[in-house]
Amino acid sequence: LPQGSAVSSARVDVLLELGRIHPAITAIEQSTSPELRRRLPGVLDLAGDPSASETEYRRLIAADPHQADLYARLAALYLTRGDEAQAVATYRTLFAANRGRADVLTAGAKQMIAMGLEAQAVTLLQGSAGDPTVATATHQFLFETYLDRGDIAKALAELTLVEQGDPRGALLAEVADGYERLGRPDAALTLLHRLEAQGRSLGYDDRVRIAQLAATTGHDEEALTRWRALWSATSLPARRSYIERQIVALARKMDRLEPLAREISARLDGGTIRPGEIDLLVALRLAQGKADAAADAVRRFAARTGASEVVVLNQLAQLYARVRDYDRVDATLRRLVTVDPGNRDTHIRQLILSMLRHEDGAVPPAQRQADLDRLIAQFSENGEAGGHAFKATVYAEASLDAQAIAQLRQGQAANPDDADALLRLATELKRQQRPAEAIGLLQYAVEHGGTPVFLSAIDGLVDMVADAPADQPGSEGVLLWAERMVLERIAA
Repeated sequence: LPQGSAVSSARVDVLLELGRIHPAITAIEQSTSPELRRRLPGVLDLAGDPSASETEYRRLIAADPHQADLYARLAALYLTRGDEAQAVATYRTLFAANRGRADVLTAGAKQMIAMGLEAQAVTLLQGSAGDPTVATATHQFLFETYLDRGDIAKALAELTLVEQGDPRGALLAEVADGYERLGRPDAALTLLHRLEAQGRSLGYDDRVRIAQLAATTGHDEEALTRWRALWSATSLPARRSYIERQIVALARKMDRLEPLAREISARLDGGTIRPGEIDLLVALRLAQGKADAAADAVRRFAARTGASEVVVLNQLAQLYARVRDYDRVDATLRRLVTVDPGNRDTHIRQLILSMLRHEDGAVPPAQRQADLDRLIAQFSENGEAGGHAFKATVYAEASLDAQAIAQLRQGQAANPDDADALLRLATELKRQQRPAEAIGLLQYAVEHGGTPVFLSAIDGLVDMVADAPADQPGSEGVLLWAERMVLERIAA
């Protein structure tokens, strides 16, 4: 709004907030701002003068007959009076005043449906469908309306009319989508084939859609060909992973896993394998349950490309993890610890997490702790992975609670100004059902810590009490004490 209009609008807002409705009406009527004048019917209705509100809406519609929202407000006014016939008559006026304006007609129809006037909206739209300038948009809207109602036969009839009214094929993609939603994938695929035949440039999503429809309709050979073409055309890991799953699933269905694997393996031996295709070969071999053949393919590819032992071991670790061969995962990661000292901490972390997540209970607790202690001792002194927090997490996951607490106490003692270290220790004490120790730790930090530690300790105390059972003694006293500490810190 211009500055003067903005001031006038603000003044009206203040008058309405104060309940001075009639001065607000006067201010609007005296304004020259079209935006402010559009508020007048609503304020008149608020003042209990629906007749004046109706008159103003009609004046606004006469001045600008192409604004669907004005008709909607007037129709809503009639509906609040229970006068449905007059509300429908309002929309008949809209349709009469907006012949050839598909956007206004469909907007009006949407509003009618939202008001519960769906049958009347459909009748009005059908009456305008004979106008060639709005026929396609009208049939599209009716298709959506019938589909939402679950009237498949009528939705199909409207979609067919959309297709017939599109001789140049400008709406092939939209109509194909409609057939898919109607559960007619064959018809959708036929239209997308036409779209492709027109020589249009199809994006990744459209090509995936055609491949999916080919598979859905039983055209497996076409689908496999399309998925393989998509594989060759994309390099994004997430897309390749998705396409790989489709190729493997189709190859399994078609009993083509071995022929495809042999084809790629031959290119590997001949030195013509395409970038990334080794991953597809591995996936095919794994789908056959041939983990050793997959590992052999990785080694052969490395020998041909001159990949280092570190690269090969990383690939093998991922491969063995996929087939849940955790003994080989363990052995491969241990070898990486030796041959890749630059990433030793990363490999040790992976090794520890693998041990924790796939423990089968066969290893006695004492031996398990000794294995963990031995691995943890190999961390770099200053490496992030070797920090007390990670070590504590390892011990906690292994149910070695005393060792977890010991690591966190060491970390907090070494960095008394580290608020995160303080909260980690308090949280672990709480997890181990030692709330009194946690509260004592936090209270000490409140009394002796700097501002960051003080604030974190207060938050920690509040969380500790909030999560405590309702009957836990001393909770209220802890909060009162924390409140007093905060007030004292403010006063200081």
